[in-house]
Amino acid sequence: MKDMEAHDRNSVINDCYVDTYNRVPSEDTIKNIHEQLPSDIKHLAAEWGWFDTEVSEKVLVWIRNKKSI
Repeated sequence: MKDMEAHDRNSVINDCYVDTYNRVPSEDTIKNIHEQLPSDIKHLAAEWGWFDTEVSEKVLVWIRNKKSI
């Protein structure tokens, strides 16, 4: 179960990163993004799953906001 959750999480982070930066993130970048994601996004993902529209949109917005810093 944890492997599937990690796969889903990494897929969403990867897709949102590619949408923002137009390049594929390294494994370390995916790990760092996951570690930095706010707890509210992680809790929502735990409740609804990483592929939930609201979760993936929040991840995308968070990554885009980080890019503008």
